[in-house]
Amino acid sequence: MKLNKILAFGFAALTLSACSSDNDYSIDNPVNTASGVTVEMQQDAISAGEDMEQGVYIKVPVILTGEPNGYVNVKVEVVGTGDSPATEGEDFIVTNKEVSLNPEDKIAYVEFYPTGDEIENPDRQFTVTITSAEGATIGAQKTCLVTLIDNESLLPNAYRDIQGTWTVATDDDQFGSFTVNIMGVEEGADGYLSKLVITNFLGQQVDPIEATFSFDASTGAGKVYIPFNQSLGIFNFNGIGQHEVVIATVVNGNSLSLAGGTTGTTNAELTKMTFDKSLIGTLWTTSGSFSGYTWFWFDSMTFTKVQ
Repeated sequence: MKLNKILAFGFAALTLSACSSDNDYSIDNPVNTASGVTVEMQQDAISAGEDMEQGVYIKVPVILTGEPNGYVNVKVEVVGTGDSPATEGEDFIVTNKEVSLNPEDKIAYVEFYPTGDEIENPDRQFTVTITSAEGATIGAQKTCLVTLIDNESLLPNAYRDIQGTWTVATDDDQFGSFTVNIMGVEEGADGYLSKLVITNFLGQQVDPIEATFSFDASTGAGKVYIPFNQSLGIFNFNGIGQHEVVIATVVNGNSLSLAGGTTGTTNAELTKMTFDKSLIGTLWTTSGSFSGYTWFWFDSMTFTKVQ
């Protein structure tokens, strides 16, 4: 087993951050006085999956046209509409109904996130409408229709399709590519439609990797999330003896981290999946100390469906 030695690497601590906007509404900003400035919704309609994804906010863009010399402060109203109207506070949460558009970027966002449920139901809708604009005229496109697409009607098929045999391509010369199996949970069992297990990782007899599955009905893309700090087992390595292999990542270019995980996002056909963070197999002694060695280091990792 070929090993790599890491020098001068530290472990990164888990950090949490809250969503914030660079376009926060503020009456302290100098307001536009130039004529010919219009504020509108950038799109007349958008759609999003109804299920909440931790830390992900849906953005409804508001734009300026013209040549403003100051900020434009906008307020919006949010109302359920259609045959199955979405209810604010129940089906979705709006984080801001007032935005300030600066004269350079000319764009700001009303943000919301869906709350989701596990019930199959019709798609729900609501409108975001500009009700006032300080420093600009409200244009013709003042309303955006938001559709929350029911994931439950499509999730079972997506969960079935993500399972099977995949070829994994990496940038690690030692492993290159190998084949893995992704398996789910049977219908009716705990974790059905969300839990996954990846076996035969590295093309070898390592412990299974646990993962979770989510699906965005608005794009047809699936996401497989692999948490770090999972053990692949204990192995005997030439020259250094027995060590436990624990998956991790690297942050800030020089720090290993066991916190968080890596997310693989598929195409709409659920046949290709690319992961967003490096995946590293770190070696730990039986006493629980990091040895300074890695077994594998994948800066890039792409899965392609075989069957």
